[in-house]
Amino acid sequence: MKLKNIFTLAIPALISSVAFAQRGEADITYSCMYNVPQTAPNSRFEISEDGASVKDLKTNLTWSRCDLGQVWDNETQQCQGSALLVDWQVAHEKALIYSASNKNEWRVPNIKELGSIIEERCNRPAANIVAFPSITIEKTYISSTPYNFDSTGESVFGMTTDLGYISHGAKSGAFSVKFVHD
Repeated sequence: MKLKNIFTLAIPALISSVAFAQRGEADITYSCMYNVPQTAPNSRFEISEDGASVKDLKTNLTWSRCDLGQVWDNETQQCQGSALLVDWQVAHEKALIYSASNKNEWRVPNIKELGSIIEERCNRPAANIVAFPSITIEKTYISSTPYNFDSTGESVFGMTTDLGYISHGAKSGAFSVKFVHD
């Protein structure tokens, strides 16, 4: 009798734990588990008047909504253009000349900052796609944080967008770039 009660309670909990919201768009399927608390809800982000940047009210950092190589289009409410894949050195050089929302002095985020925008209840991509519409699946965003666990000193931390994992790769690799402003 007790075993029957356990199954009666366990089955609905199991079913609710795999309830997903899905949005299919060309090459992405965005999935979120509703029974997992949001880590990057819309209410945490304030979109700039021109739409090109978003302020994280939790960290007080301002982020570019589009990736390096793209520009925000207020009419379509989307990032336009092709995102560039660059190495660590070029990412830092481009940050020095990047401008968005009438702000200069952008930089490549460190891995802690980059990890702070992960939406843990979502995958493909693991991001808030309202605040960051340019984040899609199969991207790795570069950070400014060196990966000091190899003998060469030529690796850097990054964040993959499929599941929001923190990873590392060669500084000479090709990465997506999301800029941040203090």
